[in-house]
Parts: sequence; C-alpha cells; structure tokens
Amino acid sequence: MSKNIMTRVGMGVVGALASAAMLFCALPAQAATGWSALSTTEKKSSYGYFVWKSENASDASEKATAADAADLLKTAHFKDLTNIGAADDATSLANMEVSIEQIISINAFRSSLTNEPCRTDLPKGNPARACDDNGSGLTPLKVTDKMMAASQSNVNYSSHHWGHAANNGQNWDFALENLYTSSAYNPWTSDNQSAAVKSWYSEISNYDDHPLDCGSSAQIGHYRALTNKICVTNETKVEVLPFSTTGLAIARHANFNGNDYANGMTQSQVYGGMQWMGSSGYEYDASNYLSDFKAYVAKVNELGKKYTVTFDSNGGSAVATQTVDSGSVATSPTAPTRSGYTFGGWYSDAKLTTKYDFNSGVTGNITLYAKWDPITITSLDDATAVSTPAGVAPTLPAQVTAHYSDGSEQPVDVTWDSIAPNKYATAGKRFTVNGTVSGTAIKAKVTVNVTDAVPTGAVAAQSSVSTIATHAPDLSQVKATVTYSDGATQQADVTWDAVTPDQYASENANGFDVNGTVAVGDKSFTVTVKVIVTARTIASVTAPADQTVDSGNEPTYPDTVDVTYNDGETGTANVTWTKLTKAEYGKRAGGEFTVNGTVDGYAKGVSFKVTVKPATVQSVEPSATTAQTVVDQTPDLSSITATVTYSNGDTETAGIDWPQLTKDQFKTVGDRVQVTGSVTVDDTKHDVTVTVTVVNATVTKVESPQLAAGADANVTVDSGTSPETALNALKATVTWSNSTTTQESVTWDEPNKADYTNRKGGTFPVNGTVTIAGTDYPVKATYKVNPATAQKAELADGTTTVTVDSGTDPTGELPKTATVTWSNGDTTTSPITWVTTSYTKDDYAKREGGSFTVKGKATGLDVTVTVKVNPATVTVHTEPVTIGTTVGVQPNLPDHTTAEWSNGETDTIAVTWPAIAADKLDTTGSFELESNPFTVDGKDYTIKATVTVTAATVQSVDRDVKVTTTAGKAPVLPKTVKAHWSDGSTTDAAVTWNDVPAAKYAKAGTFSVKGVATVNGTDYEVTATVTVTSGDKLVQTPSNNTNANNTLTTTGSSVAIIAVIVVLLVIAAVALFVLTKRKKQ
Repeated sequence: MSKNIMTRVGMGVVGALASAAMLFCALPAQAATGWSALSTTEKKSSYGYFVWKSENASDASEKATAADAADLLKTAHFKDLTNIGAADDATSLANMEVSIEQIISINAFRSSLTNEPCRTDLPKGNPARACDDNGSGLTPLKVTDKMMAASQSNVNYSSHHWGHAANNGQNWDFALENLYTSSAYNPWTSDNQSAAVKSWYSEISNYDDHPLDCGSSAQIGHYRALTNKICVTNETKVEVLPFSTTGLAIARHANFNGNDYANGMTQSQVYGGMQWMGSSGYEYDASNYLSDFKAYVAKVNELGKKYTVTFDSNGGSAVATQTVDSGSVATSPTAPTRSGYTFGGWYSDAKLTTKYDFNSGVTGNITLYAKWDPITITSLDDATAVSTPAGVAPTLPAQVTAHYSDGSEQPVDVTWDSIAPNKYATAGKRFTVNGTVSGTAIKAKVTVNVTDAVPTGAVAAQSSVSTIATHAPDLSQVKATVTYSDGATQQADVTWDAVTPDQYASENANGFDVNGTVAVGDKSFTVTVKVIVTARTIASVTAPADQTVDSGNEPTYPDTVDVTYNDGETGTANVTWTKLTKAEYGKRAGGEFTVNGTVDGYAKGVSFKVTVKPATVQSVEPSATTAQTVVDQTPDLSSITATVTYSNGDTETAGIDWPQLTKDQFKTVGDRVQVTGSVTVDDTKHDVTVTVTVVNATVTKVESPQLAAGADANVTVDSGTSPETALNALKATVTWSNSTTTQESVTWDEPNKADYTNRKGGTFPVNGTVTIAGTDYPVKATYKVNPATAQKAELADGTTTVTVDSGTDPTGELPKTATVTWSNGDTTTSPITWVTTSYTKDDYAKREGGSFTVKGKATGLDVTVTVKVNPATVTVHTEPVTIGTTVGVQPNLPDHTTAEWSNGETDTIAVTWPAIAADKLDTTGSFELESNPFTVDGKDYTIKATVTVTAATVQSVDRDVKVTTTAGKAPVLPKTVKAHWSDGSTTDAAVTWNDVPAAKYAKAGTFSVKGVATVNGTDYEVTATVTVTSGDKLVQTPSNNTNANNTLTTTGSSVAIIAVIVVLLVIAAVALFVLTKRKKQ
C-alpha cells in the first residue's frame, strides 16, 4: 500500500440521484456518435457503461462523472495494460458486476465491526486504541464511476506487474488502494464473504501488536485502510481518518513474484472522500449502483436482437404487428375501435392488470392486449317531479335521460321500485322513488308530491226505490256516496235522468234502472238506482148500502163497488157476491142477513146487510068451494081445508073453523047453502065460503084422482118438498045414484118424509080416503120426487181468506173441502178442485205483498178464496268480517253485501268504509272498523270489520336467471335476484353462486349454475342458465333479473378500474419513496 499522502482536498459531491433503473427500462434512440458509435465489445464493457451514462443520465453531475470515468480508462498512465471488454480485464461486465457485489459485501462487513474505527475493545492507553467514541461506526462507502474506473485501471496494471500502480507512476489525488492477489480465481470464501476483505482484516493481530509500525514486515496497512485508520509517515499515534467513497475492480489474472497466473485473481479497492482528497464525482449507494449496472448489462446483452410486438385487439379492429430492435421502443399504434366500447389502452397481460409503457425498451417478443371499457352510463338526470292525489299510486315517467361515458346522452327506460301504499296515502307528503336502469348501478330518482285526494267513483246511496204503478218514482231524496282516492266517502246530490211513464205504467217486480250524474268538482260520475214498480192495489172498499126487501124478493147485487187505491185515488172494481138463497131472502118470518163479496186484488172482502121483511098473507082459498049433502044431512066439511098464500109465494094448508050446522039448513033438495068458515093466520081471521048443494042421491062409485096426460105421477115435487099440499089439491070423482058426479076432497095419509126428502128422488104411492055421508071410500095416488140440486157451496170452515208469506206458493194452503147445500136442505162435504192456472208466481212472490183470488169448483159450483200475501221480509248480511293486510297497505274491505228477501230475491248492496288513517297501518296489530251506514227497506245497517295488520312476507323469489358469455370468458353472474313480498314490493336478495370451472365456459354450449339467495333468513335455490357463444362479442340476454345482471357487470368493471388505479398509485408512491431515499443518501 502506498505510503504517500496526497495533498489534502475538500471532500464531497452531493449528487441529486436519478433512477438509472428507469433509464434502462426506457432507452431513447441513440445519436450517430458517442455510445452508438462504439463497438459491441466496447459497449459490453465498463467503458461502454460509462459512455452510456455520460449521454443518458438525467443529472449533469452524474453525466460529467461518467464521462470522467470513461476518459480515465483511455488516458491512465498504464492505459495500454487495459484491454477494454476482455474477459480477464477488470473492464469486462462480468468482472465489474462481481466487483460491485464485493463492495456491498465489504460494506456489510465493515458495518458489523462494532468496535471500529476506535477499537474500543482495547483498554484505554493502548496505542492501538485510536479514540474513545466510535460515533456512527464504519459507515457504508458510496460508489462513484470515477473510483470504479481508477480501481479498474490500477488492477489491470497490478494483475500483470506485481505492486501498486501508484508506486509505479500512476498518481490519483482522489483514491488510496488496497490490493489482493490470488493464484486462483475465487472472490468469495465458503461463508460467502469477500476473500480479499478476509485477508486484509486478518492483519488486525499485527495491528494490535504494532499499531504504529506501518513499515514493518508484518503488514497492517490493509487493515488500517479497511477500518479508516490509514498509515501516515512519522505518526506518533493512530488517528481515525474516515473514507466515504470507494471503487473496486477484479482482474482474472495475477502476477506474483514474477509468475503469471492466467486463472488467478487480482483485486483492487480504492478509497476516497477523506479530508485532503480530491472529489471522485457523483456518488451512489452500492446496491442502487448494482441495480443500474445490471440494467445496462441487460440492455447490451440484447444488442443485435429483434423482437415482435403483437397486438391482440380483444374483439376490436385489427392492429398490425411491429418488429422492434432489442431495447428500442414500440410505437403506440392508432387506437382500434369496437362497437359499444371505448378503448382503454394496451396492457401487457391478458388479465389487463398492467398497462404497457411505450417508453420501455422491448427486450423480447411480447403480446399487448387491448382493454375495452363498455360505453357506460355515468349519470342519470332526475325525472321531473310528479304529483298524485292521496291514495292513488303515482304514474311515473317511463324514461329518464342517461349520460354516457363517451359524452353522449339519450332517454333510457327505467324500472321504478315498488311504492308502499302508505307513502301516498296522505296529502301533503313528499317522497323520492328510486329506479333501476339496465346497464348501470346508478339509481334513477323522481320526487313524488301527494296532493289532495280526488273523487274516484260514486254509487247510489241506496240500491233501489219503490213506486206504485202509474206513479213516477220520487228520486229527489236519493243521494250518491262518493269515494275519494284516499278511501274517504261523502254524500252528494244526483241529477237523475228523466223517467218515462211507460216505465212505471204497470207492476215490475224486477224493476228498471235509472242513471244519474254526480258532479264533484270537475269530475262527474254515473250512478244507477233500481226502481221497483209495485202493483196498484186496492187499499179500501166502500160497501154498498144495506137493503130491505120483502120476503120472497131477492136483493139486488151491484156488479161493482167503489174502491180507494194505495195511491189515494178512487174508482170502481168488479165484485163477486155470495148471494142469499131463496130460503134466506124468502124466509116467511123475515130476518137480517149479511151478503159477502170478494173484490179482485182486495183481501178483506166486502159485505152489506139485507133485512127481509116478514111475508104477509095474500089470500086464503078453500080446497073446495062446493060440496053436496043429502037432504036432512049436515055436510061434512072437515075435508075442506084452506090454502093460505103469502106474499113471498109460500103457501100452506090451514084448517077451517066451520060454524055449527043443523039438518034444518039442508031440508030442501036443490038448495044451495052458503057455509062460511074462518081461517086464523097470525091472529087474523080470514073467511072462506063453500056452497053446499042439497041432493037426493047415494054414492055409487068413488074414483081416485086421474093422472094428467103424459104424467107418470099425480103430483111432482122437488126433493125436500112435502107432497102434502099438492096431494090435498087432488079430488076424487064421486058418481051419485042420480048419475051425477062431483069432485070430492080426499084425506091422504101423511107422506113418508124419507121418501120426499130423498136426494135422488123417485115415485112413491100414497093412500087416501073420501068420506061421504059418514062413509069412507078409499082412493090412491102417486107422487114423484125430483132429484135434489146443489144450491150453494161454501168453504167448509167458513174461511174466506188464506194468508201466505211472499214467495210461498199458496197451493198447499188452499182449503181442501167445501160445504154444499142442496135444494132438499141437505148439506154435504165436497172436495174442491182449485184452478191453479188462475194465478202465477208473480201473484204470490211480490216483494211488497198484496192479494189475489183463486177460483175452484165443488160439486160443479164455483168457490173462491182470497189469498193474502204478506210483504217479503229481508235479511241483510251484516256478519262481522276479519280482513288481513300487511304493514303500509290499505286493507281490501268488502265493497258490497247481500240482502236476501223471504220471497227468494236477493239484492247486492253497496258498502263504503270511512278512510283509515295511515298510522293505523304503520305497525302490526289489529283494530276495529265500522262501515258507513247503508239503508235497506227503510232500515239502516252497518258492518263491523276487524283489520289485522301483519308484516309483509316473501311471496316468491326469481329463481331463474339467464346469462350469456363468450367462449373462454367467465360468465358474470348477478349478485342479486328480486324477492317479491306480500305487500307488492320487491327487494334485492344477495346470491351466493357455486364455483364455475373454466371447462364449463371453454367452448360454446349451455350449462347451469346453482346458487342460494337468502331472504329474511330463508334460503332459496336459484339457477343461472349460462349460454356460451363462440363469437367475440358478449350479447346480453334478457333475463328474469336484467337490472341485477347489468348492475353486477357495471360494478365489476368499476371495481377493476379502481383496483388498477390503486396499484398505479402504490407504484407511484414507491417510486417517489425510492427517489427521495436516493437523494437523501
């Protein structure tokens, strides 16, 4: 080691370090002179390295130092011993790389010597202890290009000539040197330490023994230079003189003691930066210097090579391949195009994670991949605010304006989220609705303002009204119930259409509809009421005046009676009377009788009283006006009776009270003696006279009464009539001895009542006696009884009216028998045959009731009965109801009920409800509600409801999803599917999909992927059907969840972009940190 101490110079060059690593990653085009003019051997040497840096370093000081280093190799004292780029020369790149690695190793070794440089491990007072405070210890030595060139020049000399170059004419004012020579090339020890530094440090024991004896045969100079304690001539103590820079070179050749070793190794380390020493230029950390150097080595190793840059446009337009010299840069081509996408740059990997830098030199065949960003929606304009009446679901716009990543804009369809009814239930509310637009996760928005409720419909407050036939219905009091959009109701007047007389002219149980108009604000509604036309019935009947008739005179029966109808008007109606029999109006004693009549359409009937005056005697006639007697014999007048005839036509035979007669009155033959007798009737005496002729003769023959010509009996009577009177009128013919004949009375036996009352009639004999002058002469006669005839038929139990409920067929209720009165006075019970075709269901099913007459026959006689129909009763279904709903949803309350009439008719009755406050539906639970009153048949009714509010439940989940991808591209499965709830709303349910092996989508075809969607704690299996196409373009297939698929795809792209940005930011931060660190070194 040289003992010359150079002139003391100031140390230090503070270099602003630029990253050479970046320089060698992006080499600019070379000039025609300088580095580009060097030979390949020169380029592949430290000389070429220094020239390159002198041209391309970013810092002027860095360039100047590199230029000085290159110049030093060419101008050094022993420049001829430097064979630039030779394999054994220190300037070869391989030897220089090992040299830099040795510096790093030596710095580490120096830093490990904790007792250096003072040697504080030695006791104070020991001359080898240079100081008491090691300070920062042996700090890492910086590297400069100039120091490296100096060590290379030195070692090229020393590898061929034993000794230091400085001792043989080479003088540097910036470097001191340690040398190491070995007969074999082996720079490293077995424990991976520098062999040279091991050798130099081994001098420590010599130093400990002779710290000041730098010229002794026991070497200590290498150790002292290594540990910042260089030897100084004539020193009296050891001083620490720290170095800050270094350079190291290795030549693969050695000369030792005059012998050359072709495979030997000579190593030189020069030290600089100490006080008094000259500057060695721009300084580097050894590790950074090694990185920069390796980058240069990589560059020059590529000299002469050409590489192909291939552009994979990933479905875009084709881009031409480029051929590039090694280390040169590729030219960024014109951006390709692809429909529906914007070009996102070229990437060096197929996964598009690292963007390619076209300023980087090409060092191999590469393929660059185009990144495409779908033209996506970047923002959505809020839709224009809408207004909706309370209770009415708002009508939202079908489209909103979308702004795209390529700067365009256009209307797009939007699917709005479902809106809970309680959102728009109350006027004055304001809320926002989100919507989904296919292809973006950005939500569309629209503001909804809830205005006052509006009328939505109206119904007549009562379903029907009644009127009497021929009378116009009064609709003036019929109101309408108007329902508003929030469920509230109110009554309103109705303007009814005109009704024509023909519509209510006759009974119409089915009724007819009348429409009316309800005007509410600027809206109008049509309502309908049914008009039931009831029959015009008789409310009362004016009975005819009572009559008084003489016995035997039949009363008069008016054909019509005066009636008053249910509409208050009067008129006449036909009447059917049950007439008095002759026995009644001809009753001799007279009497009072009631005559009953039936009026069609009137159930109560009508009657008048008939007073029959007693009959009076009209005449009293003897049965014979003449008689005979024999001289001196009083006549026997006992057989002569009187016939009393009454004013009613009745006759009766009465005995005659004759005066006491004497023989003297009958002494002269031929006398005609007037004999007057009397008949007392009702205490009144009536005289009858018989002329008795006195004869002088005897009876020779008495003959029975003769039959009239063509007659089959002497007397004919109706059954029930005694033949006695008729028989008494018969005379026997008496033939006298004087040949004269007389008609003499006959005393007849009493006829058998059983015979003359026989209803079937017949001919019966009767015996009689003619008494003349005390002698009885028998005679015979016959009487014929005509069959009896039925005179009248009356309902057996006296019933005249049958009452039934409306809708009940009266057939089964009609009387079964009638009492028939015969002309002979008999009465019999006879079955009645009713004429059921004389009435129809319309007669007995009238809702308002009424009456009608049913006709029948009994023994051929007419009978009638009045059927009174009670008005139908109504049963209105007002049973309490239980209604379920979910939170926030108005319950579906019944809007009608049924009125069932006892006649079988039914009416549908409109039901309205009061509005339900929104807060009643905000939470689960139950509450009671009563409908608005409604009227049926004049009576008000309501219905009570129990409303139970429950939480919404899941009704269904969209379980089928369709996805399309291209071969080789993993399908993008939606992260969510739609869940549909019982309240009509929908939500997104997260889906966990099974893994999809790459083989599934490696080629065109279809396959399924299973997943699980979890909603409210319940798992639902979902299936995605994936269609793999062979084309380059991924065409979205509509699915059951299009919005979810688009959202997922867009989010994935966004995440990828964010990830790239984060990586680039990290890289930028690291680069900034490295640059900062280097500048601080």
